[in-house]
Amino acid sequence: MARNALQRLLGLTAYERRILARTFVTLAFVHVALKLLPFAKVRRAIVPRPGSLTTPWISIELIRWAIDLAQRVIPDATCLPQAVTAEGLLTRAGLPVLLRVGVMKDASGNFEAHAWAETGKIIVVGKLPRRFEEYTPMPPLPAAWADTRSTGAPTT
Repeated sequence: MARNALQRLLGLTAYERRILARTFVTLAFVHVALKLLPFAKVRRAIVPRPGSLTTPWISIELIRWAIDLAQRVIPDATCLPQAVTAEGLLTRAGLPVLLRVGVMKDASGNFEAHAWAETGKIIVVGKLPRRFEEYTPMPPLPAAWADTRSTGAPTT
C-alpha cells in the first residue's frame, strides 16, 4: 500500500508535487492552529491581505484534488480546516471565495454544522454530506481582513 502511494507521488509532475506540499503544510497548520488560536487569527494567517500579490498558479480542480489527498493523511482535518485552507489557496490564486457554514438538526434533534468554500456557484471543498436543502446556510463569513475595530461590525 505504501509502495503504491510512493509510486503515485513519484509519478506526479514537479508542479503537482509543489501544490500538494503547499496544501499539506497549509492544511496541517490550519488544523492545529484552529485548536489553539481564535478562528479570526487563523484565517488572517492563511488568507493574504487585500491588495497582496496573487500567484495565479493553481486551479480550482487542483485545489480540490490536493485538499482531498492531504485530508486523508491528516487525522480529523474536518470540513472547517479544509474550507479555511481552500479559502487561503483560492485567494492567493486571485479567485473570489466565500467561506460558508450551514446548520441543521438531525433526526434525533442534535445540532450539526458544516463548512465549505465556494467560488461562484462551485463548491470547491466541503461537499455537503446530505442534500444542501437540509442545511440552513448562514450568511457568508466576512472577509478575513474585514475591519472590525471601529464599530465591532465587519465592513468591506
